[in-house]
Amino acid sequence: MGTPRTRDELIASFRDRPALFAPGERMSYSNSGWVLLGAVVERLTGQSYDGYVRRETLTPLGMDGSGLGRQGDVLTGHAEGYMAQGGRVVRMPEVYLLGL
Repeated sequence: MGTPRTRDELIASFRDRPALFAPGERMSYSNSGWVLLGAVVERLTGQSYDGYVRRETLTPLGMDGSGLGRQGDVLTGHAEGYMAQGGRVVRMPEVYLLGL
């Protein structure tokens, strides 16, 4: 599959790309936004994004079985992503960390 990129490498890969449309004109999901959010949270709080989300959101809500898994983590009993490919449903690779 390849080697996961660091956050700085991911940001560098989209930093100079032009916007697809003007703000407020349309909506489009983007993993890049989550990468930026994590960087902002870490800079403002001094803690990891997953640690911040766990402390501020998941733990107070009693969501002990939820979290922000990282690539390579083996999480039994958790949902995984799937996609249609060649007429079959297959497990979705974690390419978002590769910046693809």
